Amino acid sequence: MKKINVLVTEDIDYNFRIMASKKFKFKTGWYSNAVREAMIFWMLYQQLSDSPVVMNKTKSSCILNDLFD
Repeated sequence: MKKINVLVTEDIDYNFRIMASKKFKFKTGWYSNAVREAMIFWMLYQQLSDSPVVMNKTKSSCILNDLFD
């Protein structure tokens, strides 16, 4: 695991926390799990839109494969 610090506006954080708490029911690690899921969905979205941001040029496969093994 890696600990990260991010800066977002208060309204984004507030709305994200409301949605995440509803889904994960404040179980241990609920916020971390929500952020992880959001990051995975963002990477998948970028991959599906053929964005060069996420494409791994040295491999022929999607870099998301490692997340689901």
